Amino acid sequence: MITILDLENIIKDSIVKLVNESLSHKNIEKQYNKHQEKIHFIPIQYRIIGGILQSLNIKFGNFLQNLLSAIILKEQNLKLHELSGKRISFSFSKEVNNIIEEYIYDRENKETTEQELYFNFNNLKKKFININKTNDQTIYFKQDIDLLFETNDSIVYLEIKYNDDHDTGKFADIMPILIFR
Repeated sequence: MITILDLENIIKDSIVKLVNESLSHKNIEKQYNKHQEKIHFIPIQYRIIGGILQSLNIKFGNFLQNLLSAIILKEQNLKLHELSGKRISFSFSKEVNNIIEEYIYDRENKETTEQELYFNFNNLKKKFININKTNDQTIYFKQDIDLLFETNDSIVYLEIKYNDDHDTGKFADIMPILIFR
């Protein structure tokens, strides 16, 4: 079991690492080279500081991912999955894509009880099993797996977004997805 002291140390170490990487000579030099080529009315040193602060803001989502991963590694009843933190490539048919989009649309636009949600998710899985395997219209994807871990009876996938203001707002909320074994 993780203690408060463990948690404090994990947070402190993660923040120190994040700030040190952002303020490293290599990163400052990279920012300098990027801004040196631009003609701008704001002096270069302020643009470099702004770039570092913007980078820190974006990296805070990674900080949350690393923090949760470190906590999971310390917990005895949780196991970090080998795909956690990795970028994977996969493909599926256009028919599968349509079924997923329909499921997401219904989930966003219809009020459902927990029981109905469970029922609908099981129907989604059944549809996948019954899909025509000869369909040759394939869609290819690359996906970052932010956090994937296992408990005794389930696998948990968590999409981590700290500040999603750069997104299109396509999805109402990003929530953890539980896949029961």
